[in-house]
Amino acid sequence: FREVNWAAVKRVLPPALVFLWLGVWLFAWIPARPLTAMVGLLVICFVPLRRYLKASGLQFGPRGLVVGGGVFGVLTGLSTGAGVWLIALLLGAGIGSRAVVATDVFVRLPPM
Repeated sequence: FREVNWAAVKRVLPPALVFLWLGVWLFAWIPARPLTAMVGLLVICFVPLRRYLKASGLQFGPRGLVVGGGVFGVLTGLSTGAGVWLIALLLGAGIGSRAVVATDVFVRLPPM
């Protein structure tokens, strides 16, 4: 718990939970073949997007974490593997490696 970035959790988790419902609804509404293509394209786009953001020196501020949390929620509702987006988001916010791992675990598996 010492390594968790609580400010990031507070900004990412609420919109992720809200937009998770949108992802689940889209998953139920969109046919399997277009959904698979859409999710695959998004995942493929994450690598160049992350590299671009890193090369340009851009970092996500508090608003970026909120928006990114919503995107993470939608992606989580659509498919597994949305953790790639969350890790890129947290790294893009300038959070250190150990804190990224701890925060990622806490956001993805909130205590019940």
